[in-house]
Amino acid sequence: MQRFLPGTLYGLSAHITAAGDVEIFEAHRQVVDEAGHCTGARWTAEIEATQITAARAIYCRLARVPSLTGLVCLDVIDGRVIEVNPRVTASAPIAHLLSLESQLRDHRGQSFHIRQLDVNTALPIPFDSIEDGRVWRLIQTVESTFGVIALPQGLNPFGASRMVFVNDDDSGTAQNFFSRQLGQWPATPSDPDATQP
Repeated sequence: MQRFLPGTLYGLSAHITAAGDVEIFEAHRQVVDEAGHCTGARWTAEIEATQITAARAIYCRLARVPSLTGLVCLDVIDGRVIEVNPRVTASAPIAHLLSLESQLRDHRGQSFHIRQLDVNTALPIPFDSIEDGRVWRLIQTVESTFGVIALPQGLNPFGASRMVFVNDDDSGTAQNFFSRQLGQWPATPSDPDATQP
């Protein structure tokens, strides 16, 4: 049990070395549904900038704890730690994609820049949509229509699946389109209602 802390929930990930050095990988805002369940994360440079000072202060204190080394992911509200995860978490694709940005730029063109990363951990993706190639075609449609890269991170035909959407808009237009179109094919982005969140 802990006392309730009002405010926005953020996540942090960093590596602490045996020498006490800290490398902060990223800071993101967690996405929480109406029932209070975490259903994903959003990273932008602006979100990270609001959390980086608190993150440095927290991780510098943690680095002084004897034998605390490795990956440490934190959930924080208003600079206060509410959960410690000494393991890979669902937000791990954020740090991984950020580390690959220059390679992605080489592949996609020099104008490519990661503006926003959305990790969605609550997508119902039916098995038949994986088996019949609908998911793959929908990934291609999302990229050609919205310019958003959709990356499967854990397809689970029996429960919620995880996807990362690279450079969607603030409203999540491409994610919403993806979710709506899973149950129907072909996707019809020319339909005026198809791209509305």
